[in-house]
Amino acid sequence: MIRTNDGSYELLYYTIPDGKQNKSGASAYRDMDWATNSCVLGWAVAGIWQQGMDGSDINHANRSNKPVNGSQLLATADDFGKVSVYRYPCPVERAKSV
Repeated sequence: MIRTNDGSYELLYYTIPDGKQNKSGASAYRDMDWATNSCVLGWAVAGIWQQGMDGSDINHANRSNKPVNGSQLLATADDFGKVSVYRYPCPVERAKSV
């Protein structure tokens, strides 16, 4: 499976190797332990969005592959040239960066 975000702020899921979209992916894969995470939308990254941001302000997110000092981290890059680092998962609204 691959999951991605699109311009209409949706999480999309695709099967591999055929590349077909799985429209029930959000419920079918809600407990999946993903090998990587670069989506800017979703439960695990909800806290990266700060007050006043719209859905296009964060351009990239990338989760660490291994824990750093016992926690996985998530780095984000935004329209304002700012790189922020959060603990992952980051579900709490308007989380503080570390």
